[in-house]
Amino acid sequence: GACATSPKTVLAWSSVGQIGLLTAGLGALLWAPENDALRTVLMLLMISHGLAKAALFIGAGQWGRLSGSQRQLIGSGMALAALTLVGAPFSGGLYIKSWLAHAVQVQGFASHLLTLTSLATASAMLRFGWLLKQQPLANQRTPLVENYWLWWVWFSVCAIAWLMPLLWYWWLPYPGNWIASNVTALGVVIASSCLAVATRYISTNVTTLSFTLPLMPPLPWHRASRFRPAWVVERKLRHWSVMGCFLTGVSLLFLSIYFYLP
Repeated sequence: GACATSPKTVLAWSSVGQIGLLTAGLGALLWAPENDALRTVLMLLMISHGLAKAALFIGAGQWGRLSGSQRQLIGSGMALAALTLVGAPFSGGLYIKSWLAHAVQVQGFASHLLTLTSLATASAMLRFGWLLKQQPLANQRTPLVENYWLWWVWFSVCAIAWLMPLLWYWWLPYPGNWIASNVTALGVVIASSCLAVATRYISTNVTTLSFTLPLMPPLPWHRASRFRPAWVVERKLRHWSVMGCFLTGVSLLFLSIYFYLP
């Protein structure tokens, strides 16, 4: 994802990393299936990641139609969702990752490796923000009043992704030292920011050798486009109402699995 040139591509590769984090948690749960706390945290991870990533995809899709002041407003919500994925201090993402690290450590594995996933996610989110910043501003100010209530729902999704996991704090307190977890999370944010600044400085001021990769044979994508039902479904999924119903259905499915399965 660090080499991608499209913001949505960066988000897609970031989801691959989050799936790896979920796989690590599922492995720990299979090792100790009686751990109800870990099962709860995995449910929170799926819901929080789904909400945050959906908000980022929607914001990235509308970014090119926004003016400067509108981008500042929408960008604040996107920053909140991105920091949730990173596991910034005082966020629900940090609460989830702290519990995952604790579960992995209890099983005798290297829990500190999960810190690297936070660093990779932070780097991907910085790359995502940089690519958005490079997009040109809209020629005319796009009115947000037409879909004013939809943007309020979108901001609510960003806030819920940050706050929702913290509601479980009363039943599942922070494992370990709460202050140390927040200090570590702050260190991840600072380290990733420094790495991004250094990378930008090197790419701008240091001459690097250029090289070309061998060309791959073209793939027959034109054949896939002939399957009209898939094309129609893909276009339908772009609408707010369809994505909202789909996200609601998936969330209800996970909740029913958690509450009704033994």
